[in-house]
Amino acid sequence: MTIQGLVLTCLLGVGLSGTFIYAIMRHFDQKRQTARALLREAEEKIVFLFDDHNLIDATPAARALIKNRTTETTDWDRFVALFAPHFPHLRSHLETLSQDGRRVLTSPDNPDLQVIAEYWNGLSRISYDDGSHRGETIDRAAAASLNDELQALRNIAEDSPQLIWKQDINGTITWANRAYLDLASQHSGCAPTDIQTWPPLNLFNTPSEGGTLLDSAISRQNIHISGDPDETWFDVSCVPRPTETLFFATNITKVVQAEETQRSYVQTLVKTFAQLSIGLAIFDRERRLMIFNPALMDLTGIRPEFLASRPGIHTFLDRMREARMIPEPKNYTNWRETIIDMETRAKDGTYCEKWDLPNGQTFRVTGRPHPDGALAFLFEDISAEISLTRRFRNQIDSSQAVLDNFDTAVAVFSSAGTLTIHNSAYEKLWHHQPMAQFVGTSLLEESRIWQKSTVPTPVWSRLREELCSMSPRSAWNDSIRLNNGREIVCCVKPLPNGDTLVEFRPDVPLSQGTYEQPTLWAAHG
Repeated sequence: MTIQGLVLTCLLGVGLSGTFIYAIMRHFDQKRQTARALLREAEEKIVFLFDDHNLIDATPAARALIKNRTTETTDWDRFVALFAPHFPHLRSHLETLSQDGRRVLTSPDNPDLQVIAEYWNGLSRISYDDGSHRGETIDRAAAASLNDELQALRNIAEDSPQLIWKQDINGTITWANRAYLDLASQHSGCAPTDIQTWPPLNLFNTPSEGGTLLDSAISRQNIHISGDPDETWFDVSCVPRPTETLFFATNITKVVQAEETQRSYVQTLVKTFAQLSIGLAIFDRERRLMIFNPALMDLTGIRPEFLASRPGIHTFLDRMREARMIPEPKNYTNWRETIIDMETRAKDGTYCEKWDLPNGQTFRVTGRPHPDGALAFLFEDISAEISLTRRFRNQIDSSQAVLDNFDTAVAVFSSAGTLTIHNSAYEKLWHHQPMAQFVGTSLLEESRIWQKSTVPTPVWSRLREELCSMSPRSAWNDSIRLNNGREIVCCVKPLPNGDTLVEFRPDVPLSQGTYEQPTLWAAHG
């Protein structure tokens, strides 16, 4: 190839390159001219201009609408999130705008609201018409007040610790506050600096069918957050609307943990109560049976099915009355008054009665108040205890009757020096009733009475010293003279467990310092 050919070829290449560059510049210039033309007559309207999903221009009114939306990641997501609540399926309708050329969408909520989308030279011009007439103006002060109120509401929603979000009829999240987005980021294991995708992850189970939420009541749900071994629990509630649903989620993890602790505590108590031989019935503040143990069924014979049905306190006691496990009342009116009295005294913690049942059993029934207005009744079978007490009482009465039939005055003192037993001859001899106040008197008090009725003698001092001594003791006797000149013999004999028997009998010819076995055998109870 000649030099002229090379030069010609280079000139041709330069010319073609220039032509290509010129074409590209002309294309972008045409786009800019198209963009200016598309917005020139819409300065007072709400108009967005998109190149694919990138916002390249917008009227001041349009920019004012999306400038405060910071939760979405792209301009296109902000635009869709802004208008989707009024225009369902907005995103899918606009995806085919390049083929359709023009689309007009009318809000199902308000026919005056429209979105008009047009495709020009590779650009999407989307305008929003709220039905207001051109040239209409609004007072600036009123507009500023409305804007301030709107901003305050946005701040409340964004700064709320409660999770708040909206979903369209397809279940897609169209808006979420900061608390929701932060939790979604933690759940995904993303770092705070990572760019989040839109729409965010749906954290909760919120099924929908045909645009209507299946269950609008509050539901309790749990999620697992990345890096946290424990479950996080939420109460999720919703407010259904024709084209969207507003959701609220409140963190109740501590409440669930407290309930679990309470359940564990109650189970522990129930296991403990199950081992008790005392019947237990706890009624809540509504006076319905809340807790019972197996001993209650064994003592009363009431079937567990009835107790498990949580009967009221009146119904429960009526069933016990039918089973003849309550003292038979004289009439039904008195029976109702008895129930009311039981409930009232149980509230005060003063109810404690012995029930003598028709079958010969004896119950001790105790009522006690419990937290939160509950009442607890304890049913204890004390039949064996009552029988044993009666038997001992009979034995004591019999022993006392035997003692009272002897002419010899007898008194028994405990190791502490307290008078525990004496007979009627003792009271007659000393003109004194030691047990008149049902409290045993001491040896010191009794010896003072003896001293007043006798001629001075060292016997009383010796007796007091020996009773207080911890050294081994032996039986002894000595004569004493009453103030009326009558002589009697004081016989002292140690008894088991540190007790001491003191016997006063008529004087008989005995050698000084000796002791004759008394004819009376004292019974010690």
